[in-house]
Order: sequence, then structure tokens, then C-alpha cells
Amino acid sequence: MFVKTKSFVQASFLLLTFFFLGSCKTTKNKFFNKAYHKTTTRYNWYFNAKESYKSGVNRLETQHKDDFNELLSIYPLGTDKDAQSISPQMDKALKKCAQAISKHSMLIKGKEYNRWVDDCYLLIGKAYFYKKEHIKGVEAFRLVSRQFEGLTSSYEAKIWLVKSFVEANDFSSADLVLEDILSDEDFPADLNKELALVMAHHHIRQKDYSQAIMELEEAISLTKKKREKSRYLYIVAQLHYNQENYSAATNYFSKVIRISPDYEMTFNAKINRARSFDTSSGGSKQIQDELNKMLKDAKNKEFLDVIYFGLAELSKRQVKIKEAMPLYVKSVAKSIKNDAQKSLSSVILADIYYDQQNYRFSQAYYDTAVAYMNTDNDRFVPASARQKTLTELITNLDIIQHQDSIQRIALMPEKERLAFIDNIIEKLKQEEQRLKELENSRRSENNFFNDPQKNNSFNRMNQNRGGGWYFDNPNTLSFGFSEFNRRWGKRKLEDDWRRSDKKSLTVEEALADTINEDEFDPKSRDSYLKELPVTVEAMKESNQKIIEAYFDAGVIYKEKLSDIPLSISTFETLNTRFPNSENRVMVLYFLYRLHNEKGNIDFAKDYKRMLLKEFPLSDYAKLIKDPDYAEEMVQANSLLNTDYEKAHQYYLQSQFNACISLCEQVNNNNPNNALYPNFDFLKTMAKGFGMTKSNYINALTLIVEKYPKHQVAESAKEILVYLKLEELEVDKTTLSVGDSPYLDKPKAGHYFILLFKEFDLEVSIAKSTLSNYHAEYYRLDRLNVSDLLFDEHTHMITVREFPNKNKAMAYYKAFVEGDVRGVFGEDYDVFVIASPNFPNFFKNRDVDGYKKTFQEYYLNKQ
Repeated sequence: MFVKTKSFVQASFLLLTFFFLGSCKTTKNKFFNKAYHKTTTRYNWYFNAKESYKSGVNRLETQHKDDFNELLSIYPLGTDKDAQSISPQMDKALKKCAQAISKHSMLIKGKEYNRWVDDCYLLIGKAYFYKKEHIKGVEAFRLVSRQFEGLTSSYEAKIWLVKSFVEANDFSSADLVLEDILSDEDFPADLNKELALVMAHHHIRQKDYSQAIMELEEAISLTKKKREKSRYLYIVAQLHYNQENYSAATNYFSKVIRISPDYEMTFNAKINRARSFDTSSGGSKQIQDELNKMLKDAKNKEFLDVIYFGLAELSKRQVKIKEAMPLYVKSVAKSIKNDAQKSLSSVILADIYYDQQNYRFSQAYYDTAVAYMNTDNDRFVPASARQKTLTELITNLDIIQHQDSIQRIALMPEKERLAFIDNIIEKLKQEEQRLKELENSRRSENNFFNDPQKNNSFNRMNQNRGGGWYFDNPNTLSFGFSEFNRRWGKRKLEDDWRRSDKKSLTVEEALADTINEDEFDPKSRDSYLKELPVTVEAMKESNQKIIEAYFDAGVIYKEKLSDIPLSISTFETLNTRFPNSENRVMVLYFLYRLHNEKGNIDFAKDYKRMLLKEFPLSDYAKLIKDPDYAEEMVQANSLLNTDYEKAHQYYLQSQFNACISLCEQVNNNNPNNALYPNFDFLKTMAKGFGMTKSNYINALTLIVEKYPKHQVAESAKEILVYLKLEELEVDKTTLSVGDSPYLDKPKAGHYFILLFKEFDLEVSIAKSTLSNYHAEYYRLDRLNVSDLLFDEHTHMITVREFPNKNKAMAYYKAFVEGDVRGVFGEDYDVFVIASPNFPNFFKNRDVDGYKKTFQEYYLNKQ
């Protein structure tokens, strides 16, 4: 009996083996073949692929952070960096699906008999979509839509095709697919919601908000989940707000508040309902009371910036700008972690100040807005442009203020002057002591620096903004400013109001500390005395700075701000204070043109008469007399540019004699040509190949002296730096270790160096991050943050100067162990370096070489 049973089992096993072997064939359209391949595809390959795909999508949605003040996206897809973060999950899904198709596809005579293969292709397209590889995704979706026509997967693939084309900004291709879908009477009803959403997405991206609203309303009617429905309602409310349909916006935000299960969305709906309040309907008191009640709610402590913003927007909607402004200020001050809110409140406040022509406050808030704003934000480019223009303006105004201040102090009797400086130093010490007490009590978030509207002393500082230290006496407001700024940059004295500018170093400035320069010590009487223009020559130099600053400010008012009254006022002040300045002819011409533009005909005639009388042979006189002269100048400049390009080509082709000859010919024939400095500089460079190094340095130095304000001076300075670097070669006989070109100098000044790729992080964000870090933890240290392009794609941030190795390493350790490094990602280099070693490191871009020295001198000795 046992033998028979054993034989039966063996026979059965063999039969099953042959059965499964037969079923594995993908070329036979048999029941068992189809059953085997469908089951294996579905429960093995496809199941695991979809789980990996869902894991990636969930991660993307989890790390996505909505900015409720900007138009929410229907599909939160994140950034390119977010897409990279889920690549492992999507790659796994792609691999599983590809293997499933390869092993189990039953494509027989053009027909697929494995009903899970189309799902695998569709999942491949979705994975590529989330990886933002839209060309590959489109190929997969097209294959599904064509090969599996009529199946639900085919229609689903068409919807994803539209998504992909919209994300790739190929709207015409998206339109073709949508036409195909809408003309198909067999389109599945259960996909109507997805179709409505993708059409709304398509219309939003093209800013066709009315059509988008219609599609979203259709999707809302088909949506059952409250979380989804509240999101779509919120987007509809935002679209109505963007169309200035405030009544409808208020209505939809109210709907969100009634149904949303998400506290954050409900909270932001209340804020944005205040923003979109319909002033014609009344009832603002109720909304205002609701927001004020939210201010007192402990659970809203982290959202005070958003609530103040809502109150500010409510006041602004009611044209109560004076009431709105201090609320915007509070929003900026209270914004600690919400960069999007900080930037939005700042840019709106900056716009208000800009419209009021309060350019100093406007620049300060544009500073903050640009520092904290996402570069993809629609407001970033115009805000950044205004910030740069206003920074240029304020810099010139600060020069005037500073030079006037130090001139007044220089003209004081010596005894009074010394007492005045001693008073400055004493107030500085008191200020430092006060800051220490604030830091020790950990009340930095609430100190008076946060609110320029509420605090009079801070208000005074802003009215005379320019960095450095500020005091009650207006004479002291900019005293010591330029030297302090040259050494340390504009110092940020607060956490939450604005980010002060940090200057970007030129190559020459990056190496400045290798040359023995006197430091500005704000506690030293001598440092202040050195800056005072007490000699005739020094006073002339100071006056020249004022003249240039007035002229540049006048041009900025005219050309970049279109503020004709202030431009006229500035040029007239310059003309009155310095009637014999070198640029008087240009000032008279500008005043003639500006008064003409304003319709002040009598004033225009007066300035025209002065110009023609004093400068009858000038180009400006010819412009006034002959309207065609401007066109002649354009043609002449065109010929001039052609000659310069020709001379430059000679230089590039090493035809130095031809280059020199052409440069001399042009400048001799037309000594007043606009490119005279350029030809002179190019000639000097061409002659440099036949000069000794010493003579070449002298020739370049002469270019700098002849054209100090021209761009050729900067180019000459950079060449001089590289020439002088060769003279700063370290004496290898003094080296302490092996063949290393670096000295062990623990007591020398030190820099902290951070290198990162430009495509990993915006340099403005990097500097802003370190600036805020210093404001919180290194408030009393004089640390200057500067940036320099290290190579084609690498930025170098330099934090300087630490007094010795120990201080620098303490900073280094705090950086590598703290959260601040997070913004730089994983791909960066960081180390400290002694200032005597910096020239050699920078000249040779010796990152790998210096890392060994850093390991030996610093890390191994910890």
C-alpha cells in the first residue's frame, strides 16, 4: 500500500511539473498559461512595484510644504530636488515593471493577453512622471493609450499624458490630447473627476482662471473625501481672489472653514478670507475680532506672523494703509520659521514704502524679502531688481551722509573733537553691554530691534541706515562707517527685521588680509582720527566722494526710479554745493532735460542758457542745438565698437603690434571717444607681453590711477592681484612639516571656508543663512560673511576673521555639529585656514592639498 501511494505522489509531482512548465510559455493563448502569467504579474512584480511607487509618492506628499498665501497646486509635485529624493523608490518600481513585462507579457499576434501588462506600462509612465523625466513618461503613456485602446488604462494614460505635457509646458500637445478625450463618447464616467482636475491644472498653468474655476467646481461635485474637497475649494477661492472677485473668494474661503478637517488649512482660510474681504459687504469687525482672538490662542504662538499678516491685509483691503503698516512690521518681526510668510510680508511692506518714496525703509524690507523668498516666486525677480537699485541708491546717500559727518567733526576744535569721539566709544561699550544682557536673558526675539515702527532709537537707525554704529547725535550716525564696513561688512543687529547686505568680495578684497593693513577698531580713538579729513588734500578727496555720490544718486532717481522731482532736487543740490565740479556740464544737461520733462519751461531755458554759455563746444551743447547729433553719435559709436572688436581680436590672436597700433590710432584721432579707457587698457595689456614684470605692474597701476571709476580699473586690479600673488610665495625653508606649502600658525588670524556648488544652493540663500546664524549665536563677534566664485560652478563663502586657531575651530565644530549646515545639503567642503596660508590656497585652488594640512594641523590635534 505504501509503495503504491509513493508511486502515485511521484507521478502527480511529475504531472504538475510538466503542467507548470507548459504554463510558463508566453506564446500560447491557453487558460492555464494566462492564469499563471496574470497571477504572477499581479501578485509578485506589479504588487511590489506599486508598493514602492506608493512609498515614493507618500514621501513626496509628506515632505511637501504648502505656501497658503500662494496659489496651491492641484498636484503637489515638489522641486527637482524632491524628485531626486524619491528616485530609489521610483527606480525600483520601474525595474519591477520592466521585469514583469519582459517575463510575463503575452503579446500574441498584436494582442496582449496578460491584463496586468497595461498596468505595468502605466506605472512606468507614472514613475517617470514623478522623477520629472517627462519625455520617457510620455513614451510610456502613449504606448498604453495606443496599444490598449478602449481599456480604462488607455483613458487613464491620456489623462497622465496631459499632466506630463503641462509639466513640460507643452500646452499645444496637451490641447490635442484633451480634444481627443472630449470627443470620445466612451470615456469612462469614473474618470470624470480626474479629467476635470487635469483640465483645471492645464488652465491654471496658462492663467485661464475662469475656465479653471469651472473645472474645479466639477471636480468638487465628484469628490467625497473632505481633505481633497477642502483643498480644491481653497484653490477656487484663491483663483477668485486673483481675479479680484473678492465676494466669491470670501464665500469659498468660508466653505473651506466649514468643512476642512485640517487645522492648518482652516487657519489659513481664515487669514486669506481677511485678505479677500469684500469691503462693499461690511462685516469686517467680525473678521477682525476673530483674528484678534486667534492672536491670544496659545496654540497659534508659532503662527503670529500669519495672523498679523491677515490683520494687515484686512486693513489694506479697507484702504487703511497707516493701520496696515505696523501690522506688516509685526508680521515680519514675528516670523521665525516661516520664510515664505516673512518674504511676503516684507515685499508688500517694501512696495508700500517704495510707493511712498521712502526708499531707505523700502530697501531694508526688499533686503529681507529677497533673502527669504524662493527664487521661483513670481515676485522674486522684480523684488530683486528693486533691491539692487535701492541698495545702490542708499549706498550713495550713505556716502554723502558719512562724508558730511566726518567733515563736521574734522572742523571741530581738537579738544571738542576728542571728547566727541570718546563719547562715541563710551556709547559703543554701553551698546555692547546691553546686547550681552539681552543675549543672556534669551529675549532676542522680543527685543526692540524687531520693530522699527515701535522703537524710536531703531527708527532713527533706519532713517540713517548705512551700517556701523548709530547714536542720538546726527553727527555720529555714519562716523567710522566706511572703514568699519570695509573691514566687517554691514552688521546685522537683529534677528527678525531684515538682513543687512553682505558685500561680495573681489579677488583683491579676498586677499586683502594678507597685506599689512590697519584694522578699524571701533573702540580705539586713533581709528576714528585716521578717517577724519583734517588736511586740505583729505578734504578735497572727501568732497569728491560727495560729488560722485550726488551725481550717481541723481542718475538713479532719473533712470532707474523715474522719480523726476528727487532727481531734480539731487542735481540742483549738487550744482549749488559744488558749482565747479568736473561733471557740471552733465548736471546742467540733466537739469535741462528733467525740467523740460516736468513742464518747467522757464527753468529748462535757464539751464540750457548756462550750458551753452559755459560749454559751447561740448557734446551736450551739440545735442541741444542739433536734434540729429544724437543719431550721428550712435553711428560714430558703432564704428568705434567695430574698431575695438578688431583690436581685441588682434590681441586674442597674439598680433600684439597690430593691436597696439590700432588702439593708438583710434585714441590719437579721437581723444574724446567713449571707449578711450578701453583702448588704453587693451594697449597696455598687449604691451605687457614685451615688458618686464615690474614695468607691467607699473603700467597697470597707472591704468587704475587714470580711470579709478571705470570698469577697466577693476580688470587691471585683478591682474595686479595675480601678479602680486607670485611675490607672496611662501619661503619653503620656513615650513614646519614635510613638503607642505602651508605654515602651522595657530596664533594667526583665521578664516572659515565653505565651498559648495552653485546648482545645489543659491549664494544669496547661503549668505542669508549664515547671517541669521551669526545674529543668533555670534551677535557680539565681528564676523564678515563674503562670497567669491571659486571656480566655474563653485562658490566660496568666507567667514572672517577669527583671532586664532582655537576660536576658528570652535566655530567649525559648532557648524559641523549644528543644524545650520543642513541647507547646504551633503556636497560641500568646510575647513578653517590661517590668513598667511590663504594666498597660496586661493592662488592654486588647492582644495585637496589643503585638506591634508587641515587634517594634520587641526583635526588630528583636537
